[in-house]
Amino acid sequence: MGDRLLDYLRSTLKTEYKPGPGSFLEIEAAKLIEKLDLREKGAARGFKGVPAADSQVLDEIEQEIVNTIRSVATEAHGRTHDEISTYAQRLKSADISGASTEMKTLARQSEGDFEAEVLSARGDLEKARKAVMDRRRDVDAFRKKNGLTREVTPSKDAIWMIAALFIMFGIEVVPNASVLMDTDAHGFAGGISQAIIYSALNILVGLVCGFFCWRNVIHRNLGRKFLGFLFALGLAGFIVCLNLALAHYRAGTVLGLPAEEARAYAVTMLTEKPFGITDLKSIGMVAMGVLFSFIAMVEGFVWLDSYPGYHAVSKLLHDAEDRFHNLVDDKIDYLKGVQESFVERITNERRKLRDKRQEIPLVLGERKRLVARFESHIAHLQDVGRAMLATYREENLKARKDSGPTRFRDGAWTLDGFEKIGFDDEVWQTPEKEWTDANEALEVSVDKLQSAYEAALKWIRAQGVEYRHEGEDKSGTEQTA
Repeated sequence: MGDRLLDYLRSTLKTEYKPGPGSFLEIEAAKLIEKLDLREKGAARGFKGVPAADSQVLDEIEQEIVNTIRSVATEAHGRTHDEISTYAQRLKSADISGASTEMKTLARQSEGDFEAEVLSARGDLEKARKAVMDRRRDVDAFRKKNGLTREVTPSKDAIWMIAALFIMFGIEVVPNASVLMDTDAHGFAGGISQAIIYSALNILVGLVCGFFCWRNVIHRNLGRKFLGFLFALGLAGFIVCLNLALAHYRAGTVLGLPAEEARAYAVTMLTEKPFGITDLKSIGMVAMGVLFSFIAMVEGFVWLDSYPGYHAVSKLLHDAEDRFHNLVDDKIDYLKGVQESFVERITNERRKLRDKRQEIPLVLGERKRLVARFESHIAHLQDVGRAMLATYREENLKARKDSGPTRFRDGAWTLDGFEKIGFDDEVWQTPEKEWTDANEALEVSVDKLQSAYEAALKWIRAQGVEYRHEGEDKSGTEQTA
């Protein structure tokens, strides 16, 4: 019977009164007494004279009640100490002892890392600036060597220049193809192919003559002047002869000569009477071919700066300047990102430090409330146990024929063995000086990082301004000279 009572009591406590984390059982003694039929059981056992009148120890029912209550109390005691251990870990992690030293180390590390980044950026910029100055010296030396005092002429828009060449090529191909395809053995395809070759050669030779020959004519070097002029005349003559030969070939086809005889006729006329062209269409073809070649020649001359080599050396300078200015912008953005990342890191550490400082009193308060709830729970379990024992004994005495055990009337039962849990909260009081020192160290570090960034930014911008001033001074000196 006792075993069944204990099983029923434990089942009731574990199913209907199961506690959550940080909470404890709340048992209604009257309800539990009713469910366990303690009155009926007490009366039945009293009528039988159980326990004996001289009994000095708890009987079966009393022992099971006490053991079960103590079992519940032991379980609550274990859970309480587990939660106290958790609080101890939280307090340990929230302890800021030594935080001042750690924060100062973090601050110095952040400042040192940022200074290293600044030095690296300065090294890259100084290298890029040196490259610009070297290129500028190359340009100055080129100007001095070639007697130039003007700035380089900007390159023309290549798209429009190329478009003009293709337009002229297309216009010239059509009449040439109409002449050649009537006499070519391959018909339309052969005529178009020859017309493309003639037109492309005519325009390409003009472009080459302007770009390589006429630009060398204005060179300071007499040898290059002479060779440039010589080749320019040669290519100009070639262009004229090419267009005259095509015109004489057309004249031969007009006379009804077959292709081979028309070519022989063109060669003969080109050597004996090169300008003996009477057909207006042929004259128009010559004029158009020479004009388009001349236009291509002008394009070749003005495509880049007219002085040979000036564009190339200036382009190296402009490329170096672009790299330098782009690097200035990149380094400013990069250092800003680095500075912000270090500041964010320090800010996070300050936030963690503040959270630790605020967590300690919260944890201490939660721990104190937990202990108070546990002590109240022990007192509650003791009251439940007393109420159950008292009900059982009272009904037992009522049903007895004798006076019953004297211990039934003695002092109330005590739930002992669960001493009061105490702590020294003073150990976890936050040292204000250490908190202040750590916080100040991080604040100073943020200020230093901001100052270092501003100094680096000022230096980087000064490099660009200094470089521009140097360029303006040199340009002004050259113009004065």
